[in-house]
Amino acid sequence: MIQETAKNVVDIARVPGTYLLEREVSNTFNDIVVNGQNERTRIDKAVKSVNHEFERKLEEFGYNNSDGSVIKDYHIPTLESVTKLLERE
Repeated sequence: MIQETAKNVVDIARVPGTYLLEREVSNTFNDIVVNGQNERTRIDKAVKSVNHEFERKLEEFGYNNSDGSVIKDYHIPTLESVTKLLERE
């Protein structure tokens, strides 16, 4: 049963700044549950922080310029696109 279930497990796409998303979700949960912070206020703060980091990374890697305009599209990796890349090798 476990092996059959494992065949269907798919991780979320890793994009520039994903590390901060995982950290912010954990920190937000702790701030709300453990520290009693207001849910809406803390979630709004987390969204702003994550979006800022994503924008910063897109600029760092040359997808956006400093005013946020798109230089080139960033395509989020999917299972299908990664599989196609691996088949080419």
